[in-house]
Amino acid sequence: MIVVRLAKLLTPYLASVLGRENLPKPPFILAANHISPLDPGLLFAATQLPIHFLAAGHLFKRRWGFMRLYNELIVRHLGQSIPTGPGSIAECTRQLVAGGIIGIFPEGDIYPGLRRDEIHTGLAIIAQQANVPIVPVRIEGSDLVWKFTETFTPWRLHAVRVTIGVPISPHRQPLKGDVGKLFVTDVMQTIASFKV
Repeated sequence: MIVVRLAKLLTPYLASVLGRENLPKPPFILAANHISPLDPGLLFAATQLPIHFLAAGHLFKRRWGFMRLYNELIVRHLGQSIPTGPGSIAECTRQLVAGGIIGIFPEGDIYPGLRRDEIHTGLAIIAQQANVPIVPVRIEGSDLVWKFTETFTPWRLHAVRVTIGVPISPHRQPLKGDVGKLFVTDVMQTIASFKV
């Protein structure tokens, strides 16, 4: 199975995976910080589960190099790309209702450290509509293996640590005004609180 093959390929980069026992039975949402293009693959390796990622559509239209091959593997073989934009929330909800797992990076793009100012509220809306838990995940060290601004060098081994937190129940109140943003901010603060 290709998920297992990718997990074996990226396992040498994983120094530790803490909290795997916190993963509930699908459906659920994985919400993680995003510091490297390797992060989706590392989440596969850490969980060894098929995940559908909500991602910017332009990332999957590249026509060159390793990034194209990497995206082809992630999108076409391991799950379905769900590009951001009209219909993406409905598609994520549909996948969850069908028993799938959705991976979301609330920061919206690769960002060093942990962003709290420009986060996206789609996470809260999708979790509420599908009535599924959110599993907070912190990734540390993947940016030292592959930074978005650099060429991927697979021999640059560095200790990557993945911490999986206790599932968070979806917000029960109507997501009006800043309620959704505050909820997602709390999720990001939970991720930031994990010791690495």
